[in-house]
Amino acid sequence: MVLTNNRKIFLMLFHLLLGLLAFYVSEVFRIYYVLFFCYCLYDISKNETENVKVAHYYIAYWVGFELLIRLSGAIFIDQFGKYGLLMLIFVSFYSTNQFTRLKPPIFIGFIALLLVSLVLMGSETIARDIDLVSFYLSGPICLAFCVFYFNGLKLEFEKDFINLLFLSILPIISVVVIIFIKSGGIDIGSIVYGANANQSGGFGPNQVAVILGYAMVVLLIGFIFRNSITGYFVIDGLLLILFVYRILLTFSRGGFLAPLVALLLAVIYISITSRSFLKSNSMALFTMTLGFLVISFVWYKANEVTGNKLTERYEGYTGDTKYTDRREFSSGRDKLAAVELEIFQENIIMGVGPGMATKARAQKLRGVKEELVANHTEFSRMLAEHGLFGLAALLILLFYPVVKLINSTNINNSFILILFVVLSLLTQAHNAHRLALPSFLYGLAFVNLVKDRKP
Repeated sequence: MVLTNNRKIFLMLFHLLLGLLAFYVSEVFRIYYVLFFCYCLYDISKNETENVKVAHYYIAYWVGFELLIRLSGAIFIDQFGKYGLLMLIFVSFYSTNQFTRLKPPIFIGFIALLLVSLVLMGSETIARDIDLVSFYLSGPICLAFCVFYFNGLKLEFEKDFINLLFLSILPIISVVVIIFIKSGGIDIGSIVYGANANQSGGFGPNQVAVILGYAMVVLLIGFIFRNSITGYFVIDGLLLILFVYRILLTFSRGGFLAPLVALLLAVIYISITSRSFLKSNSMALFTMTLGFLVISFVWYKANEVTGNKLTERYEGYTGDTKYTDRREFSSGRDKLAAVELEIFQENIIMGVGPGMATKARAQKLRGVKEELVANHTEFSRMLAEHGLFGLAALLILLFYPVVKLINSTNINNSFILILFVVLSLLTQAHNAHRLALPSFLYGLAFVNLVKDRKP
């Protein structure tokens, strides 16, 4: 895909206006995105071939678009983000006859392992069973099909990969527009130590932080590889400031820390294993350092406007800090994970079935309402709900990237593999599969980045 700098500017301005449309005229926006999605399906069916790929651009764009339709209130099917992503992939596979040769086959086994526990489903109604399967299995299945699509897909670095990343953050610009409108100013007195829905546009702050954290990583990738995502490093820097500022105000720690940890691990690994990386990318280290200095400055300003509550939040303080000095670093996720491990030990063969761990958790926590013990950690949920089959699926999820990394001979591929797999797994650890993003990231990690051909 050819995206000139002028066209990128136009697309960013369009998405500024799209954010206004989504907020002020959500019904019109709903019609727009349904028609747009239908166009995506049409364009893929018309142009996708074995040698010409277009679906990955739409897939990347849709990942950011999911939060936009949620935040605007225009969504009409709860899991439409994951369903939409699967439909884009299915149309691509149908056009290229890829359903008969899904690779790697181990992820066919991954899906099969998670379907075994369907025999244990037993809610009050069939409709409730369908809802549970939809909510808890759509994410892992989406992940497997993202692997099928992206695994080994050749992308030229500048022409394809950088443009794909650019398209993926366009809807996030619209998301930030809505957040600024909904959130208004900052009242220090109203800020609490938990995740801040008021500064997240009234939507789940964890999900908002996850998407904004991904956008932050995309821009930092541009700094590291000296390839501006938007076409202009000045605009990259301004967007980085904007995204980081809004992440920090959500007070959701995972969405901010997970991308930085993933990026740091990727840089450390490549620096240790490849002597040529530091020599050939000495300027990249300078630009990456500049990016982290920008983040540090934004942290200082965000902490200032929150009356130092931001720093206290990351230090683990809670609402009763002044009296007990109590600190909580996992927001209760460790306790829920411990309960799920108990459920796994009691139902070690097949687990309790998809979605059934929610009720089991509530019972173990002495009758706490189910909505108060919603799962946040995908890995302990897989063990509790799928037993040893879930353990086997989890091992596939963890060790397949290791095998790919050992066999990788391309520095760029290794860097992206570590970055996106770690970010996907960390996101699943603190936000489960509430969004399609971790599925997309896990699959995108296995692309094959090649040098751009001369025009």
